[in-house]
Amino acid sequence: MANERLTPFMLFFCEHKDAVQASKPSAAPHEVSQMIAEQWKSLSAEKARAYSVLSATYTEQKKTTAAPAKKRKDRKEKDPKAPKSATSAYMYFSKHHRLLLKQENSNLTFGDLD
Repeated sequence: MANERLTPFMLFFCEHKDAVQASKPSAAPHEVSQMIAEQWKSLSAEKARAYSVLSATYTEQKKTTAAPAKKRKDRKEKDPKAPKSATSAYMYFSKHHRLLLKQENSNLTFGDLD
């Protein structure tokens, strides 16, 4: 509900929910909602308009106080001319043993040496 706007009925519902539940504590939640909806339908036009104004002011207030959306940090592009990272000890080991295996079995392909 944080991103949705509060409708006039939602404001009316929030105001009257506790009173209706107090008057009929044994009523199920859907029955409470039905009772409040009936009250809303029988509400005079002036009172309904007051809730519309409340809703509009709440929406305007939310627009002015809302925090701006966070921007993602732009990643730096890699320089294609930058030097590559250092070769690890494992890579030196693999390269040496691959060479030894290739000398012993000259018919092996690169895939077979893995």
